[in-house]
Amino acid sequence: MTADRDRLGFYAALGVSPDADAAALRNAYRSRIKALHPDRNAAPDASTHFQAVHQAYQVLGDPDGRARYDAWHRDVPVSEPVPPEFLPVMTCERCGQMSPHLRVIMVHWVWSALFFTRHGHMPYLACPACGTRLLALASVKAGLFGWWGVPFGPLLTPVVLWKNLTAPMPAHVNVPMLLHQAVAYAQRGQHSEAGNAMAAADGMVGGNQDLWTRVRAVRDQLPVHARGAGGAQPWRSVRAVLPRAAAVLPAVAVLSGVGTLINRDVQREAAQADACRAQQEAVSTERAALDALQAELSLENSQLGSRSRELDAQRYTLDVSYLNTLIEQYNSDLTWFNDRLDRFEQRRGAFNVQVEQYNAECGSDS
Repeated sequence: MTADRDRLGFYAALGVSPDADAAALRNAYRSRIKALHPDRNAAPDASTHFQAVHQAYQVLGDPDGRARYDAWHRDVPVSEPVPPEFLPVMTCERCGQMSPHLRVIMVHWVWSALFFTRHGHMPYLACPACGTRLLALASVKAGLFGWWGVPFGPLLTPVVLWKNLTAPMPAHVNVPMLLHQAVAYAQRGQHSEAGNAMAAADGMVGGNQDLWTRVRAVRDQLPVHARGAGGAQPWRSVRAVLPRAAAVLPAVAVLSGVGTLINRDVQREAAQADACRAQQEAVSTERAALDALQAELSLENSQLGSRSRELDAQRYTLDVSYLNTLIEQYNSDLTWFNDRLDRFEQRRGAFNVQVEQYNAECGSDS
């Protein structure tokens, strides 16, 4: 028995078997491109599948590319272990669990006595359960031992408690880690876990164009089934927040009257975070639509170029009236294409303004 001949999902994206001939591939590509076109298909994942079909045909439509793709999967036993060159799946450094929900969290600490105060933070690669325990323990220790140094203890302790409560996860560290996890899981055929990691990476990009470029480059190399919206994200759930909040309660009681001010700050930060998340979702949706439209325009531009070359080659062989008809139709299509290109540039300009507004209001980190 041999392993699946379509591990990257290219044949599945086109809806054909690995034994399909070139004509079947071409017909399937044209059919699915029309069905998944964002202007005709209003499904939320239409643009994602549109790009997947386009990417699959770029490989399988080229005889050399298809030969290399088929040779990669040929005669590999299913029972054979994962080759050593595959990326390893990262594990929680506390419990050793393999999970697509791992995060690099910053655990902050502070302790003080009399006129002496020390504080800092320690990064951990942890699963949600271990991360919750680490943050809760650090918060309890800060609540018990952080207040007693003058003058910095009372000032730094609330800051440490708040940072641990929000579970800080730096995007510039977590996004590359999550992309690593997505590729590692996809190489093993675990598309659901890969989709979870990709969804988490996408959610942490925010308006950072460099991180988005890295996410898009990795997504384009993954099977279409590994690019989905993913499942639940435990770090965002209430069950992950409540234990940390409960661990902070004894320390908050020591504040004696400052609780009202802290609650006001928390509500303001939460409202701002909700607004930023809504803006981030709008930016991500518009970015995906623009990428799909750009791919479509590039394809149409290539087709118009081919038609222009054909008309030039047939200028002296076709009937004059028929040639003029073809030229008029070509000019009409070219005018329509240029009009769409102008609208695309206007839409991209508006998107850039939207990104600048998001960066100004929410910053570049997730």
